[in-house]
Amino acid sequence: MNKIKVFLIVLVIFIISATIIIVAFSIAKKERSMSNDGNKYLVQYVPKEAIYPAFGYNGSGRAIVREDLSPRIKQFVTAHELYHLQDTATWGGWLGRELRANIVPGISDPIGLAATVWSSIFDIDRISFYLQRFKKGY
Repeated sequence: MNKIKVFLIVLVIFIISATIIIVAFSIAKKERSMSNDGNKYLVQYVPKEAIYPAFGYNGSGRAIVREDLSPRIKQFVTAHELYHLQDTATWGGWLGRELRANIVPGISDPIGLAATVWSSIFDIDRISFYLQRFKKGY
């Protein structure tokens, strides 16, 4: 029963994310044409064990991404983490940051976004990771 609840939560999150992406296609033309902020950032690919269950994270001017990911997912996660590094908006707190970092790269690479979400849906460790982050508020 507990696994069914988790699956339903993830499914609802997926549907909401897909809806947001569709809306973003129609209203985010300015963001779609944004280039990066002119800074150079280091992208470091690390073994799965180094950051599991995360696919990537960012900080100190660099993006850390798991090297074991499929090329499509690795490309999207890299774009996601690089977006975080240049995002200066504060609306929505950590959830707003995550939405922006999914929507903006997702507009350029909707298949990468879908592949990343799809691979997350069936990974119980990632679902638990997201639920813990959601409970903590970051």
